[in-house]
Amino acid sequence: MRKVITLDESWEFPYSIIEAQDDGYIIDITNPYLTGYDEETGEPLHTEVDESVIGDPATWEDVRNLFLFDLKIGNNLYSWRRKDGFYHIGMKGTKIGLVSYHSVRANGKVQGFTKKTVIPSMLGNPALEIVDGNLSVSGSPYADTEFYDVSTGQMTTLDSIKKVKDDIEYLISFPEPVSEDEL
Repeated sequence: MRKVITLDESWEFPYSIIEAQDDGYIIDITNPYLTGYDEETGEPLHTEVDESVIGDPATWEDVRNLFLFDLKIGNNLYSWRRKDGFYHIGMKGTKIGLVSYHSVRANGKVQGFTKKTVIPSMLGNPALEIVDGNLSVSGSPYADTEFYDVSTGQMTTLDSIKKVKDDIEYLISFPEPVSEDEL
């Protein structure tokens, strides 16, 4: 992944925008990429991109969008998609909650499941939220903001929550508190 200030229309290589940020973009470059096939052998031809000349290195630590990560609260893993070993989470307004599935019955028999009730109080109390891209509780997006972790029965702080990508945990960045003098 690379962090670039602008996207260059002259780039001939394929890339994906992972995240647009205030100061640029985080992109993922397909490297090497397919450029065609050899006319005689039919073998694929690939071109290698010199990524060192494109922006600066970036990692998943630099990505802020929480929807691209699973979350770890205490010892529990939560995912925006249904995954084995994870609790499934979703959004109800700005609140994050557990997703509950309800059975569909026809002629007295269960015919399958339909999603979806998102229950924010089953994750934290007060409910965890995503407001303006920041994880928060009751409108407070600061690392030391406390909430009651329903799974452990203990008070904890937002900075104890980790974002997880490919089994690697990353810290979530939080804004610095604003002093009353700065208001």
